[in-house]
Amino acid sequence: VLLFSGTACLVSYFLWLPRSWVVANGLIAPLLYLGAESNFPTAILLIVAIVLALIYLPAFWTRVPYYPTSLPMYQVILDQLPGDRDFYFIDIGCGFGPLLEFLSRHRPLGKFDGIEIGILPFLISKLRFLLLRRRNVSISFKSMWTLNLARYDFVYCFLSPAPMERLWNKAKSEMKPGTLFMTNTFQVPASPERVINVKDKHSCKLYLHSL
Repeated sequence: VLLFSGTACLVSYFLWLPRSWVVANGLIAPLLYLGAESNFPTAILLIVAIVLALIYLPAFWTRVPYYPTSLPMYQVILDQLPGDRDFYFIDIGCGFGPLLEFLSRHRPLGKFDGIEIGILPFLISKLRFLLLRRRNVSISFKSMWTLNLARYDFVYCFLSPAPMERLWNKAKSEMKPGTLFMTNTFQVPASPERVINVKDKHSCKLYLHSL
C-alpha cells in the first residue's frame, strides 16, 4: 500500500499536477485498504474512483493528462491579447475553465472558445459560464483533431509532448497568416518567435509562434 501510494504521489508530482491532486492520488491506496479492512462506506470510495475516472480517463488514449495553467501564466497570456479590438481565442484542453474566465473578463471584446474531452471538467466548465452568463465564452466537448483552427487569431494549449508535432502541423495548415500559436512548456518542432519565462513553481515557459 505504501509503495503504491508513494509511486502515485511521485508520478503525479512529475506530471506537474496540482498539489491537491498529488495528495489525492497518494490517498487512494490507503483509503481502499482501510475500506476493505473496516466498515468504511464503499460508496464513498466508488464516488472518488468515478470522479477520478471522469477527469483522467481520456489521458489513456490521448496521452495528455490534466495540466492546469498556473495563475502567473494567466497574465502572460493576457498580455498577448489586444484590448482595443475583437479577436477569436481558443484554449485547447480548457479543463474547468478558469483561464477562459480570467481572459474573457479582462478582454471583453474577444470571443473565447474552449474544448475539453474530460467529462467532468467539461460539464463543470460549461456550467460555470452558464451561471456567469459570459456570452463571449463557448465551451465544447470536442477533440482537437476534429477542430478547424482557421477562425482563430490566438491558439493556446498546455498538453504534453505526445501530440505537439501533429498539432503544430495542423496549426500550420489551418491557421491564417498573422495569427499566434502559443504553447505552455511543451515545444513544437520549430523555433519560437519569442519565449517568455514565467515565475511560477515549475518555471514554465510560454512559446510564441507567429504563423
